[in-house]
Amino acid sequence: MSVTKRIERLLLDRGVHPRKIKREISVACNVRYETVRQWFNGDIYQVGADYLITIADKWDGNFEWLRTGDGPMYRVRMEEDGPVYQLPPEKQAWLDLYDRTTEFERTLLVSELDRIRHAFRKPSGPSVKRGHNGAAVRIQESPVAS
Repeated sequence: MSVTKRIERLLLDRGVHPRKIKREISVACNVRYETVRQWFNGDIYQVGADYLITIADKWDGNFEWLRTGDGPMYRVRMEEDGPVYQLPPEKQAWLDLYDRTTEFERTLLVSELDRIRHAFRKPSGPSVKRGHNGAAVRIQESPVAS
């Protein structure tokens, strides 16, 4: 089967009226009607790959099938409808912020967050050490004599 026969078959299968096939292709590919007519009459030997891509995209066809006749006529869908995960508002706010920042701002933001997290992890009171039996022992700092 020729490329133009495969194009015609795809469009007919997608519900395009037989008399409107060439016009629809002309509009979709942004080429003159005469050019499309020449494709179908064989005056122009080859339909360009860019036009086949446009046709495949518009009518949900398989580019490889249009080009060679191999594979299924329709594009194979990879995505499936699955559960929609809704992020908690706090996480969504972080993602929205991330999307609005430049790479430089992201680097600064990560650096600043690391600094803040490190500051909060430092003990801020009497030191705690482990005794010889593993129990926590609070060390009282002796007052400094003035």
